Amino acid sequence: MIRLSRFVPPFLSRWFDKWSHTVKVIRSNQQVMYALALIVTIPLILAINTFFVVDSMGKHMDYELRLKAELAGSIVSAYSSDMLAAPEQLQAKIEEIKTNSLYEAVKTIEVLVPSGEDFRVLSSTTPSRIDEIMPQWHYTFAWHEDESIATLVKQVEDGKEERVWRIVNPLHDEEGGKIGLVDIGVSTANIDAKTADILTRSWIVLLISVVVVLLLIATNAKLFEYELLFHKIQEVDQMKDEFISIASHELKTPVTAARGFLSLVQQQCATAAENTVDHQIQGDVEKAVQCLQRLSDLVSDLLDVSRIEQDRLRLVIQDVDIDEIVTDVVNQMSFQAKEKGLFLLLQKPNQAIPHIQADKTKMWQVLWNLVSNSVKYTMKGRVEVMIEVLPTFVRIRVKDTGIGMTSKERERLFEKFYRVMNRQAKDVVGTGLGLWITKELVQRMNGKIYVDSIEDVGSEFIVEFPISSNKQS
Repeated sequence: MIRLSRFVPPFLSRWFDKWSHTVKVIRSNQQVMYALALIVTIPLILAINTFFVVDSMGKHMDYELRLKAELAGSIVSAYSSDMLAAPEQLQAKIEEIKTNSLYEAVKTIEVLVPSGEDFRVLSSTTPSRIDEIMPQWHYTFAWHEDESIATLVKQVEDGKEERVWRIVNPLHDEEGGKIGLVDIGVSTANIDAKTADILTRSWIVLLISVVVVLLLIATNAKLFEYELLFHKIQEVDQMKDEFISIASHELKTPVTAARGFLSLVQQQCATAAENTVDHQIQGDVEKAVQCLQRLSDLVSDLLDVSRIEQDRLRLVIQDVDIDEIVTDVVNQMSFQAKEKGLFLLLQKPNQAIPHIQADKTKMWQVLWNLVSNSVKYTMKGRVEVMIEVLPTFVRIRVKDTGIGMTSKERERLFEKFYRVMNRQAKDVVGTGLGLWITKELVQRMNGKIYVDSIEDVGSEFIVEFPISSNKQS
């Protein structure tokens, strides 16, 4: 294949290659093609509109000019019928009309009388034509048909061609008899010049518009590439979600099986005689169980992320006893809190706690994520879980004396894969998915979630859910 660079300068070759690539990108994307077609169509519509508007305006001005010529002919007719017997007076009147500024477009005025089969010029704005015999067909037609006739002709004057309306009107005496003809010639030069000027300006504006559009396309050619890149990223993102979903499902089974076998080994170690079990082996088994637990949590989080992003998360909204769920979460988390030397407290109101509308399993997951997150990031002190009943909703507050966070960290807290990374949190394990999943679940169950935090003081998470209309307690 012959390369373009062999025949043109390198910079032109690079420009051509870049333009060719852009054209390929545009062709491969229907949406970009549609946008480009729209950009091209707009100047085209402007061009068509300009042509028809100017053409229509020219025809309208021609018509107005013809009416003006007919009016001038009517005025001459009014005088001519009385002055045919006095050619000198008629000539003076014609020259007076010719010099009137109202009829500056009038080129010629001639009064003709029959002379055999032809017509003789009786009076004219061009005195040299007086007494000339004029055999033109339109005179004969206007005479025999006894009606006005208008003809648009081209004539050359001073080396310039111009269009002229020739209006021929029959002249009548007081009894209505035909006595002659009046021929008015009206030039369209001024109108043609103005029309041409308007048309030229319109085409210049149109040309500038086209150039601007072409420059816009050339300058923003990268936008078309970005559009295609965006669609490719969407496809890759969808493939990623599908891969995460498949991989998570495939990992869940062996991880669950491995956890089962290690749990069985732990039970056997616990029931075996102390002198028959190697403490090193027992410690390794416990570490393996912890690692598998983390892996299992990660797989579960990835599955949740995949279901949420692909809108495959199924929620069973029903009346939920929030008191029961909060109590269960606190009881299960109390062992981990005790291992870290933390106080895990539960405070309930002195009144019956109404049910809320939510998915029971996901509600448990939300509270578990919030409480476990507070225990995870609290090095000393306590974690308090408080239930408050308000007129229309139930509020659950999870407050800790942990490491807290800055305002900037708080703004990004609910982002996917975001984790607070500072000196105190560097040893805390996690994926940064828990709080993102929590927020998504809360919002999908028509709840609200808030966070307030002060660095080195602690954090407080608040979730609110509407009270069930069934008002069960």
